Amino acid sequence: MVVLAAGFAVLMATDGTGTGWALAAGFLGWFLVVLLRLAPGTLVVTTSGIYHRSLVLEHFVPWNAVVDILAREGTDPWITVKALPLDGTRQRQHTGRLHTFEGQALPFIVARSSWLRANTVPAYQAVKHYYDHPEQRAELATSRV
Repeated sequence: MVVLAAGFAVLMATDGTGTGWALAAGFLGWFLVVLLRLAPGTLVVTTSGIYHRSLVLEHFVPWNAVVDILAREGTDPWITVKALPLDGTRQRQHTGRLHTFEGQALPFIVARSSWLRANTVPAYQAVKHYYDHPEQRAELATSRV
């Protein structure tokens, strides 16, 4: 629906109408607000599981569904949380039915380093540590100052 509206706005703008330009500018403004609100992405480790939010989706996987944690190196590195589609897994795709890179990997969590920015290595280390040491997950509920 959003792609259709954007295409319609661009089509009207190319005709040179003021309405078309206003629609195209409105769509661009909306897109930038959404982009800036969601950037950078988030990867949160909790006592109950792992939450990931990117530009296109939100995804939560409980610890009992996680089967492995991997880090992909290269020009476009990312963190993969391999998971089974068990009860407690939740997802919300901001793009609807339009499949994206992260959406194609479901029920796995794929967190790209380009969205996590400088937090990629600490995020991987935290997820991997609490996956390998489930007895220490309770400390995630305590606040440290």
